[in-house]
Amino acid sequence: MKKLYLIRHAKSSWDFETLPDRERPLAKRGHSQIRFLKKFIQKFEWRVDQVLVSPSKRTESTYKIIHKGNPSLPDPVYRQELYETDWKEILKLLQNEKEENQSIAVVGHNPGLENLARFLLTSSDNLSLFSKFPTSSFLGLHFSKNSWAELSAGTCQLEVFWIPGNLGKQ
Repeated sequence: MKKLYLIRHAKSSWDFETLPDRERPLAKRGHSQIRFLKKFIQKFEWRVDQVLVSPSKRTESTYKIIHKGNPSLPDPVYRQELYETDWKEILKLLQNEKEENQSIAVVGHNPGLENLARFLLTSSDNLSLFSKFPTSSFLGLHFSKNSWAELSAGTCQLEVFWIPGNLGKQ
């Protein structure tokens, strides 16, 4: 059984309005959110073979914090295709992944991640399962096919969905 994990980057800062979107760093709240996510991941005993990360500063920082101090997690693979893309492009990227990877994580952005999750879980591109897929969300799906190429509408089942809630808003 293959597993797919979708992680939305932590809350980014808007303090530097002149920075290009790709260069926005994490906000103080984002750092707090990601620490809580890291604790959840450690309790969940998360294992993954491949981690694909969008090359924005906020996604890079999100995974860097998760990865730090956890040598069992792989180094990130930065993929330009994950920045400013829609769910269909993320799906194509995943369908071309190596079969030896039994589990893959994607650290990226909305609305692409939310829409991809909805498509894989329900086969619908009209209704959302999520009233919100907030920053620092962690979604785990399992996929019973043997090939990433078979990843398609309604082929996944929900394993876990963690959101930060009010964490870090104080």
